[in-house]
Amino acid sequence: MKFIEDARYSELLYTYRNNLVHEFREPGYGWDVSGTAERPFYMSYLGREPQWELTFPVRFFGDLVAGTIDGLRAHLLAKKIDPYRNFDFGSMWRGK
Repeated sequence: MKFIEDARYSELLYTYRNNLVHEFREPGYGWDVSGTAERPFYMSYLGREPQWELTFPVRFFGDLVAGTIDGLRAHLLAKKIDPYRNFDFGSMWRGK
């Protein structure tokens, strides 16, 4: 069951993020050869043991972020929510 949970996109994206943030590297050996891929894809890697690697192209992350921001904006407008009223401005390092 752990293998199935670890293969979910949310887990894979989190692992990808951790590699970028904490190790300053992209995980795995796959890459977007054409530079135009829009969606994640599998790429064959022929090393000591042939394997398939899931590759997340950079454009996918850009589209994911843009779609999330657009969706959040639409939600806030539809529900008439002012995000500034729900944010505690100030520094968390100093008492108020």
